[in-house]
Amino acid sequence: MGVADLGCSSGPNSLTVVSQIIYMVNNVSNQIGRHVVELSIFLNDLPGNDFNYVFQSLPKLYQKLKYDFGIEGLEPSIGNHLNKEKIYISKNSPASVVEAYQQQFHEDFSLFLRSRAEEMVSKGRMVLSFMGRRSSDPRADETCDISELLAHALLSLALDGHLEKERIDSFNIPFYTPSLEEVQHQVKKEGSFVVECVDTVEMEWDVGDLGGLKESSGTRLAKTFRAVLEPMLGIHFHLEAEMMDELFRRYAKLIDASCSKKQDWTGQDGTRLDSTGQDKRVGQDWTGRDRTGQNKCNYYISGVPGSFYGRLFPSHTLHFIHSSSSLHWLSQVPSGLEPSVRTHLNKEKVYISTSSPASVVEAYQQQFHEDFSLFLRSRAKEMVAKGRMVLSFVDRQSLDPCADDACFKWELLARALMSLALDAQSIDSFNIPIYAPSLEELQHEVEKIGSFAVECVESVEIEWDVGDSSGLNESSGTRFAKTMRAGFEPFPGTHFHLDAKTMDELFRRYAKIVDGCYSNNYIFIMLIFLVEKS
Repeated sequence: MGVADLGCSSGPNSLTVVSQIIYMVNNVSNQIGRHVVELSIFLNDLPGNDFNYVFQSLPKLYQKLKYDFGIEGLEPSIGNHLNKEKIYISKNSPASVVEAYQQQFHEDFSLFLRSRAEEMVSKGRMVLSFMGRRSSDPRADETCDISELLAHALLSLALDGHLEKERIDSFNIPFYTPSLEEVQHQVKKEGSFVVECVDTVEMEWDVGDLGGLKESSGTRLAKTFRAVLEPMLGIHFHLEAEMMDELFRRYAKLIDASCSKKQDWTGQDGTRLDSTGQDKRVGQDWTGRDRTGQNKCNYYISGVPGSFYGRLFPSHTLHFIHSSSSLHWLSQVPSGLEPSVRTHLNKEKVYISTSSPASVVEAYQQQFHEDFSLFLRSRAKEMVAKGRMVLSFVDRQSLDPCADDACFKWELLARALMSLALDAQSIDSFNIPIYAPSLEELQHEVEKIGSFAVECVESVEIEWDVGDSSGLNESSGTRFAKTMRAGFEPFPGTHFHLDAKTMDELFRRYAKIVDGCYSNNYIFIMLIFLVEKS
């Protein structure tokens, strides 16, 4: 089941719709006794959206869903530390530690191969590179010495009272360097791929003082390892920056003393595999059933940067589309009102107003109709037959685009801009790319395109100002101005080149104007439910 959230934004609410969809699909599937479908979920917004924040929020969502669904297989808390004073396999590690690392690699690599086999087309190719080892013995010096030296550096901090020794005993790096024989064995065992060829490359750890810093070989190697290991060490040992620096200074000295000229073998660099798999998306996959014995939910979440005013997804791949408070934003400033146009038709205004000429109103309407029409045509090609869309708009109740419920707040903002004594021509050339449609306009565009039918429509009245819930004793206008600023700030910042101080002043003035003359604290949100007709 393909699902898209168009205009997902980035913030605490970005994954709210996604999580609710996962819950609903899982619950309904179990209620009707059907196997839970795989969910391919796409989060879309413009390329400037902070997708990194969104993706960093996913582990927390996964954890919550696992807990709520009661998925089995969570790791137990190990009280007896088997690999004391070591952080990886070493010559002194018990056999059980070696076996645990090998088993984890075999499980992980096997799962990797099975997943890729399902996602790849027939005869698809993979090229994989590994840090590997030449020896068949996982305890060989070539893979263990460097990690043993880091363990020594950590122990020296513990001896000086900077770390708890038990934390070192419980720390093991989630890393494994396989031999060629292990990789080939797992490929053969899984059975979906054949090894087409293997290349091995021997690389020197230290390629010399390329930066001209006159650093020792150990210092350069320590920096290389720090780039990879620092996040894990920081989280487990709660090391501050100064102590992290000290750890890697000690590590560098130990490397200089013992293996400054050591070479290592990357192994399996360029392993090419041939597949007979089928096409599928990637993401979070849980195996097994939940604690009630019901089907679990497989879902695959990915980000899709780009404008939804145009194609975003392959044809006939989406079953459900959601977009919340996004489609009232236009793809551009209406034609004829761009800043580059010499004759400014909407002087001293930033949006449609009661005094705007008819040509300004028509330009806004035309831009919305073109954009929404393109949106509908694009989604019609991407959706399966009888697919559904739920869209929410900031709309207006009146048929008149100049009505106060859609325009008055923008008129007040124009007054605040004028009071800043900015260049008058800059204000005259500034028009916000937004449009609040009426229900009649939306229905007209849907009928005109013909690919969707309106299943139902709901209109919700939302109060702009819900009171001083934060305890900051702010005025209603201040809270209103903060709400507007959250969605609107990038536009005046870019157009007027306002610095932070001037931006603060703009919205302080806006807040005062709102307090003085804006009594309508309501915004109208329209939810429209569409079904694909073919």
